[in-house]
Amino acid sequence: MKIPVYTLVIFLFHALGSTAGNAQVLDSTQLSHARVFRSIEEALIKPDSVYVLQIRRKRLTQFPEEIFTLKNLNKLDLSRNKIQLIPRDIGTLLNLTELNLSKNKLGAIPPDIGKLKNLKRLIIFQNEIAFIPSEIGEVEQLEYLDMWGNELETLPDEISNLKNLSVIDMRVIEISDSKQKEFHDLLPNTTIHFSNSCDCGG
Repeated sequence: MKIPVYTLVIFLFHALGSTAGNAQVLDSTQLSHARVFRSIEEALIKPDSVYVLQIRRKRLTQFPEEIFTLKNLNKLDLSRNKIQLIPRDIGTLLNLTELNLSKNKLGAIPPDIGKLKNLKRLIIFQNEIAFIPSEIGEVEQLEYLDMWGNELETLPDEISNLKNLSVIDMRVIEISDSKQKEFHDLLPNTTIHFSNSCDCGG
């Protein structure tokens, strides 16, 4: 009986332990020249060599658990799928600098997002997200947050801790004038993109 390559890789990863001690965050120049892996099977052949993984338009309904063995992963793009849930293990991808989960079916962001201390770009537009956890305020390197077209009504006060945050996109979300003012007060040095305000209370 043949055992799939990715099954062997996962077994060895757990048997021998994580390689997180050798993991690294690439700078923007290095990342732009890094190989882009486009399937889980391909990535798991040499998991320590995977810095960029892009799996778009594959009709995924679940977040592939094998991704959590890719300890050097810096950039993850799972956009344009049908993923409904981000596992709590997302917090183990400590070297992520960019996470793109746009155009999925997500309803929430897990608190474990706060463990991603190197994350600079979080792209979650066109989902069904109604709530951002307070732990977002712990993503201290975050510079860009794109979440237009979700179902948000508010942001946690802790988002004001993000001193590097330069842009938030909240277009196509019904947000009253008073709420818009609250957000600007929370983030006076951040450019916040809204659609035309609504007369929706609050």
